Amino acid sequence: MKKDLFRKELLNYIINNKVSEKFLNSVKGIVISIISKNKTYQSGIKACYGSIEDAINDILNDILIKIKNKAHIFKNLSDNHGAYLYTMIKNHIVDVLRNYRFNISLDNESDDFENRIEYFFHSEDLNDSLSDSSETVVVAQYFFKELCKMNDEYLCFYLYKVSRSEEICFSEKTKNAKYKIIQRTKEKLKKLVQENGITEKEFLLAIRIYMSEICEKLRNNK
Repeated sequence: MKKDLFRKELLNYIINNKVSEKFLNSVKGIVISIISKNKTYQSGIKACYGSIEDAINDILNDILIKIKNKAHIFKNLSDNHGAYLYTMIKNHIVDVLRNYRFNISLDNESDDFENRIEYFFHSEDLNDSLSDSSETVVVAQYFFKELCKMNDEYLCFYLYKVSRSEEICFSEKTKNAKYKIIQRTKEKLKKLVQENGITEKEFLLAIRIYMSEICEKLRNNK
């Protein structure tokens, strides 16, 4: 679809809630293009949705809702509506796969849970992905309050050990005692995440807030 026509059809959907077949096929084509170009996406999509066909339809429905939610952005764009939509769809697929892997890791006895925490503390990925998501920030702030109900020394010990390989307390405890603290705290943290049904980004942002506001004070007072 030509750029001007695509913009017209897009705005017609946003303003008048009318979805033309051409516009629907264009959006669907972008979804298919992104998935087909990345074999890693394909394997993850199959595991998450059961089939590529089901994934395309579900993602298409999700994107139509997201377009409505970001209507103000599309209305204010003077050009490159297709490019912005492409980026939105790709980010959505990445988020779906990331959250799927995150939920799997919560049920896995491997070290993936810790690896995901460590990875994000040493990358800019989380900052970039949160740049336009006020909803994520609100949920993270709520979950931060839930984290504050946990034992602050245990949780801070666990988080610093995982993210920075640093022990900020319990120097008097034995290696076995520290191991038990880590295991118990991890299980409580996993349970809290599952009970609240939060995404990986929301979880990791809440952890950053917690470490900044709670753990740093604890660390500096030791």
